[in-house]
Amino acid sequence: MAMGGGVRGDEEAVSGDLFKHIIQYILRARFIIANIEGRNANVFYELGLAQALDKAVILVSKESSEIPFDVRGNRIVFYQTADELRTRLMNEIGKISLSLQDHSPSKRPEFGEANRRILSELDKKIMSALAGKKFTLVYNPETKREKIITFEFDGTIGEGRNRNESSWRVVAGRLEILDDRGSVHSRFVMGPDGHSFNHTNDADTQSIRGQFLMAN
Repeated sequence: MAMGGGVRGDEEAVSGDLFKHIIQYILRARFIIANIEGRNANVFYELGLAQALDKAVILVSKESSEIPFDVRGNRIVFYQTADELRTRLMNEIGKISLSLQDHSPSKRPEFGEANRRILSELDKKIMSALAGKKFTLVYNPETKREKIITFEFDGTIGEGRNRNESSWRVVAGRLEILDDRGSVHSRFVMGPDGHSFNHTNDADTQSIRGQFLMAN
């Protein structure tokens, strides 16, 4: 079992009671990744703790594995190869990260409703700024390499389209550019001027950090 923040509970070198350390990791983790292959009793026990603590959980399993009936109703990331698992996990982690960022202060209903209205308006503003428009994407800030990119109304990238920048969407107040497999390649937030976008540098994105977009 892995904890959000990059810790794998069964591979940490610790002294004393290992179980106490695992509980501490679960308590501190933002989310949990649990490999449910092989029906490891320890994993299912720790998974139960995580769910009891209302932690966000990602379950993973090879497609050929038999899934216990009591977790079949949960969201499970199935995979065949390590590369496929990496890609799918990055997408799931991105969704959870956005959810945690956007809803952490929203345990109180009045905040949640206000945040939903704010995000809805922000999404509309971002869509209006991008759809049908031409931007300069600085995709390697270190070497100052850039290209023209256009955001089509149907959610595809027009000019500048390649395997890394194939389509686009707006999710929870952020622009996400997807690769040709539908995975998040880069994620941006709108600048104060409403005409520029800065890379979020999130860990689940695959692109070079520090990228930015400027309206032409």
